[in-house]
Amino acid sequence: VRLDRLNAGAPLLDTHDDWSLRSVIGSVVPGSAKIAGGKGTARVKLSRSDADAAIIEKIKDGIIRNISVGYAIHKVIKTDADGDGLDDEWRVVDWEPLEISAVPVPADAGSQIRKGDEKALMPCEFVNEAATSRVEAARARMNARYRHFVAS
Repeated sequence: VRLDRLNAGAPLLDTHDDWSLRSVIGSVVPGSAKIAGGKGTARVKLSRSDADAAIIEKIKDGIIRNISVGYAIHKVIKTDADGDGLDDEWRVVDWEPLEISAVPVPADAGSQIRKGDEKALMPCEFVNEAATSRVEAARARMNARYRHFVAS
């Protein structure tokens, strides 16, 4: 996972709306994004703008709790399970978060906003699995950003 963009102060958006500056409700505190023990975390600074006050209050009150990540994929590995192409597995092994969003329904139920209490950690889990000799490398550079995790 490439964390440079998050650690440079990536935006906290209202529901992945990256078309308007009005959707920026905060930003990642520079240098705070990290992965430890397979769990990704980042500190964010919330907007103090009157225009954002209602959303920020809901976050502070714990009413809005869910987060999601907009990302770009840099590398995918394809595994041909049985040779016929029917059970192929496509695994993203290099990706980059572009933004964090407050959302009503997250793809990962464990991806939630928490207040500074380390004991209340509700992380998004990152898993890094090594490629095996059966893995056929398929390099794909993609510029498209995904707004949702799609279950297939």
